[in-house]
Amino acid sequence: METRKKFKKEINLDKISLKKISLFLLILLPFAIIVGQAPSDIIVSTISILFLANSIIQNNWSWIKIKWIKIIFFLWIYLIFASFFALDIKTAFEHSVLFLRFFIFAAALQCWILTDKKFLTYILYSVLIAFIFVFIDTFYQFLHFDLTKGYGPDILGYYS
Repeated sequence: METRKKFKKEINLDKISLKKISLFLLILLPFAIIVGQAPSDIIVSTISILFLANSIIQNNWSWIKIKWIKIIFFLWIYLIFASFFALDIKTAFEHSVLFLRFFIFAAALQCWILTDKKFLTYILYSVLIAFIFVFIDTFYQFLHFDLTKGYGPDILGYYS
């Protein structure tokens, strides 16, 4: 208990909002998915870590008592167990252990980030803007199709 209070003073967690950082990252997630797998994995992992850090700091583990999270925990244990019967045990075990970040991310969305309708609105606008960008980019490539070259560069100049 003493350590937690000392940690809060040193870091000054009153000014840093882990929830707002996570919300900002979640708003960036649709665009990160467009860019590639690594940025979206980094965002999901960061939000999961921030959620766990918030749970530790606030000493709030009530989200563990939710029924679907208990079921997902047993699914995760099954994935770890099944990885020992895979052809490549090491890779399968690494993937099954790291799969936990997606479960924690889903719990963070339900129990922490999307508890306010205002935040949900921000996320929906972010998804809408990303969707519009992908739609315009797809239409742009469709208009610039050439039988000899295929689909030309997209709006950003990349070839698909």
